[in-house]
Amino acid sequence: MGVIAFPNPDKDKRVIRFIDSEYHTLFTIKDGESIVITRFDGEKMILSCTYIDDYHVCVGNSTYHICEFAERMQKNGATYEPKPAEQTPQKTPKHKDLER
Repeated sequence: MGVIAFPNPDKDKRVIRFIDSEYHTLFTIKDGESIVITRFDGEKMILSCTYIDDYHVCVGNSTYHICEFAERMQKNGATYEPKPAEQTPQKTPKHKDLER
């Protein structure tokens, strides 16, 4: 038996929900964004995530039911969070008074 997926047909609205093992929503990310997994020893891994349907996700190269993922992370003593968005450096505006 395989996974029967019913993905959201609107690709722009595909959101991956991450929960704890009690099914409480922790955060959501857009399809294709990444999460940071911090292992029990402090090592961090950044893995991209792919939406399959509202209850299944591919994290890195492995596919999980969202609750299965939460239970595995809890069992392994790992935490997970969305990868912070990279901020682009902003240039300081040049003022005519400063250019003299």
